Amino acid sequence: MPTRSDILNGFSSTRLENGALSERNDPPLIRQWILLKALAASHYGCTVEELAQAAGVSIKTIRRDLIAFTVAGFPIEESLGDHGRKHWKLGSNGYAPQTKRRQPSRRVPTQ
Repeated sequence: MPTRSDILNGFSSTRLENGALSERNDPPLIRQWILLKALAASHYGCTVEELAQAAGVSIKTIRRDLIAFTVAGFPIEESLGDHGRKHWKLGSNGYAPQTKRRQPSRRVPTQ
């Protein structure tokens, strides 16, 4: 799984005393992009703990982001791994959320 620093190459970030990157300066969009990249890169899925470590945020934030991805239409799949731990991955449909295409409106010319 790519690390947070691999994904953020080129972005400015702050290092904490333990060497971890701080999330203070990262907007939610960058954090969610990190999560999508990690979910897509993992063949067997990632636990919320692994995702939290990769993004440098809390487990609660990861759970909220997974719900937001699902609501937005991303194909997030959940499976049970070793010792009953849940693993999450991006489904076979890839990155693009499912959207409904609107038909172009047909205007009838008025005279």
